[in-house]
Amino acid sequence: MKKFNTNNIVKVKLTEYGLKLLEKSHYEMLKRMTPESAKLVGPFQAPEVDENGYSEFQLWELMYWFGPYMYNFSNQPFETDILIDELKLEDVESRTR
Repeated sequence: MKKFNTNNIVKVKLTEYGLKLLEKSHYEMLKRMTPESAKLVGPFQAPEVDENGYSEFQLWELMYWFGPYMYNFSNQPFETDILIDELKLEDVESRTR
């Protein structure tokens, strides 16, 4: 068995739908802020994309933003492959009952 912390970074390829969800969430957040705070946050900026088309998220952040949209037959916010740095995987003792 392996252990992976939800604060660790994972990489996914966002779909156009995923980018639209992030942008929508950003502007909904701005509406709830004071004008001064919203001005400091500024307009939506898409996540950076590496040379292979992947964007980085902490695992908890990926679940927070996209979890509600992940179900059978849904329009997926990111491609189904998730990259995990194997150096972040920790061995744990197998527990048998």
